[in-house]
Amino acid sequence: MIRKILIKKIYNILSKFYVFIFGRKKLQFFNDIIFSLTLDAKGFKNYGSFKKTGEENLIDLIKNEVNCSLDIGANKGQYSQLLLEKTNSDLYSFEPLPHAYKELSKLKKKYPNRFNCFNYALGNSSGSKYLYYGDKTSEKASLIQNLEEISFIGDNNKNKILIEIKRLDDISNIFKKKLIS
Repeated sequence: MIRKILIKKIYNILSKFYVFIFGRKKLQFFNDIIFSLTLDAKGFKNYGSFKKTGEENLIDLIKNEVNCSLDIGANKGQYSQLLLEKTNSDLYSFEPLPHAYKELSKLKKKYPNRFNCFNYALGNSSGSKYLYYGDKTSEKASLIQNLEEISFIGDNNKNKILIEIKRLDDISNIFKKKLIS
């Protein structure tokens, strides 16, 4: 209990000192740098590097226990390829964007017995909806039209395509083995 009180007092002193020194408008760039580094350390903004996000380490930990994997929104298959390289799992990948799906389907040649890919989205209900995207293989495609307020998407998702959506419950026949008893 005393330790907790002491830590709070030290934090308060450091906080006041930090704000006194770096709370000035001219030093906001420094706060932005510290904030960005903090987000990196917490695992935010690490997309694009499976090593940095910890996903590769997780796969290394569980690779002998995984028999079936799903890659939903597989894009061009970057994560699918990692799963296929690091595990002996059967893999089912889903990608609704036609050009991204074309790239994804190339993995079938290298892993014909373990890799299955499908050119539709998975969702909580079956049907058709518009998918909004930037370029033809966009990783930031979304069923939500107005994502421009999210800084890393901005006004990139200006294109749209009508896609098919299926519920996982409705396509359970695609799996080679019964997944859940």
